[in-house]
Amino acid sequence: MHHRRLLHLRSMSTFAINFTPKATPVTRSTAYTLLTSSPAWTLSRAGTGLEKTYRFPSFPQAMEFVNAVAAESERRKHHPEWANVYDIVKIRWTTHRPVGLGGNDVAMAEFCDQEAERAGAVAVPVAAERGDNAAQEQEEKGLLDGLVEGEACGACARKSA
Repeated sequence: MHHRRLLHLRSMSTFAINFTPKATPVTRSTAYTLLTSSPAWTLSRAGTGLEKTYRFPSFPQAMEFVNAVAAESERRKHHPEWANVYDIVKIRWTTHRPVGLGGNDVAMAEFCDQEAERAGAVAVPVAAERGDNAAQEQEEKGLLDGLVEGEACGACARKSA
């Protein structure tokens, strides 16, 4: 069973956040803070994940960030959905089993913000990310959306087996 909470964001839109059953009050509060901070994380279309796009000063700094997140992901045994094009990294944190936004997602989103700041990144505002090129936007969004949202990734599938 999903635990849904409605969040009224600055844009005056209401979004349903689908938390995992074990999401604590601290996890919920931190998720709300991340979603309403500036530059904000955004809620995935399904309401089960946090998404953000970072722009780094260079490709090596983007890869430094990716490698730091990969190492922490391995340590925590919780992995992102992400895509990279040169100096831009898009990342989504979600839990596949049970489906929803959980404590690991929120903790890793905070970790990403710390690592991105250390690497000199800036968050790409959602409006700027959309730009004027609808085809490019759809292609880039599809990099994440076409992966595993709502399904178990290989690591999650192994955990539940």
